[in-house]
Amino acid sequence: MSISNTLGREKVGHFLFYLILVIVAMLVPLSYVYATSIGTNVSVTGTLTVTGASTFNGSVTVGDATTDTLTVTARLAADLDPNANNTIDLGAFSFAYKDIYVSSTAFVGDLSDLLYVDKVNSRIGISSSTPSAKLSIGTVNTSSTIDVPQLCFRTTVDVAGTDTQLYYWPCNGTACPTVAMQATGWATSTASCF
Repeated sequence: MSISNTLGREKVGHFLFYLILVIVAMLVPLSYVYATSIGTNVSVTGTLTVTGASTFNGSVTVGDATTDTLTVTARLAADLDPNANNTIDLGAFSFAYKDIYVSSTAFVGDLSDLLYVDKVNSRIGISSSTPSAKLSIGTVNTSSTIDVPQLCFRTTVDVAGTDTQLYYWPCNGTACPTVAMQATGWATSTASCF
């Protein structure tokens, strides 16, 4: 065997080896050929579509102008917490949310000591975190003041088997409709207040 023939066979062998590598690279999806980790910045102009679960580590900024929009079709699977207490708003005066749906207790910052909604027992407390009635004002053994121009209570009572609306309001002296009501300081009527 001559040296020239041996070199020729080696060249053909190398050519076939590289040709096979090229064919395999064309048949195997790119995701299996190239690394999935990029160690530097990536800039994409146009539309980027990612299929499958995605994880973004580190701080993420979405949009660079208030004219940009963000459409979220997915459902949140975790709490949505701000990165600092009492510093970030949800909505704005001229960009307010229409409705807020809460299925349990609603805590509203400065109102948390003033207004408490007990969804479980269907009660509301004003200056009370433990309302004992449908509407409780103040806590036990404390006094509460309510300023109302003209106070009137309306309730429904059973009169001879018929539901009848009964109105109560405080009165004083001759402002009470009857002498008996003057004595109690409360007026009643089945028609209306005052």
